[in-house]
Amino acid sequence: MAGLLQSLRRAFTGTSTREATPAGRPGDEEYGLIGAGEGHEAASAVAEERERPFGEVDDGVYVKPTPVTSGQDVTIWYSGLLARHGADQVFLHYGFGPGRWSDVHDVPMQKVGWIGQTPLWEAHLEAKGFGTLEFCFRDSADHWDNNNGHNWVYQIHWGAR
Repeated sequence: MAGLLQSLRRAFTGTSTREATPAGRPGDEEYGLIGAGEGHEAASAVAEERERPFGEVDDGVYVKPTPVTSGQDVTIWYSGLLARHGADQVFLHYGFGPGRWSDVHDVPMQKVGWIGQTPLWEAHLEAKGFGTLEFCFRDSADHWDNNNGHNWVYQIHWGAR
């Protein structure tokens, strides 16, 4: 757990100074993890996703597990543009492709914690079919984060049966 928290700290500040204290204890604020329970677990999972190649921009979107397998429960965390600009509610807008989306949903996300001063939002869904999972986000004021018009797209795989 401490290693994941250090990864998260490095991702946000570019430094690491000492081992983190357990979730909910003094010292969490130093690592940007403010909140309790599931928020800390989500932030740890987000820390794993932040291990990206040097120079890649962090868009605040994290999907687990990857690769996505048909029939699998998928968790999506969001701390992107809308969250950074104070959205009071974030919705996950998703469907299945490729091409014209089918089985489209608009799901309210739950605030599960904080990464620094940015809220961390979470939603769960079931990957259906064998095409693509495609999604974007909106807030309650109808502002959208659609990855600069490209949405986020994950191939859905068969997986081991």
